[in-house]
Amino acid sequence: MHDFLSSNEMSNIISVLALLVALYSVWYTRRFNRPRIVIEDADSDGAFDHPLIEFKILNISNTPIVIRSIIFSIDGRTIFPINDYEGPEESVYDPVLDAEPLMLEGETTMLPNSEDEYRYYFKDIGNEVTITVETNRMLSIFSKSKSFVLRTDE
Repeated sequence: MHDFLSSNEMSNIISVLALLVALYSVWYTRRFNRPRIVIEDADSDGAFDHPLIEFKILNISNTPIVIRSIIFSIDGRTIFPINDYEGPEESVYDPVLDAEPLMLEGETTMLPNSEDEYRYYFKDIGNEVTITVETNRMLSIFSKSKSFVLRTDE
């Protein structure tokens, strides 16, 4: 009587299964260690002398990420924050707490599972602002940047 599978066929099957397990392991490790960022608590406020946008960037991955730049745009047109602005004036009627700008100054490294808070002031903003964060790591297959859309209350 014939053996169901010869020893040569059995070793070929085991080799193919081992290769598939190894490929899955590589895929899973790369997916698990992929850099990921999100923006949380994004808000805008036009009640001050200059409208502000504030938000937190969270590194929700297990690897450090260097934030290289934060770019703001409206309808594909870049808008620039006010660089020399020191924050709104305090008044007796409307005290302003913690309102100084918190802008990215050069590159900054975000440790795994950490967050950084930012606050920018502008001369004017529209109803929808795109925030693009550029990093040193690939955040998707083709890009080291990720964009987020903030709908403002202007």
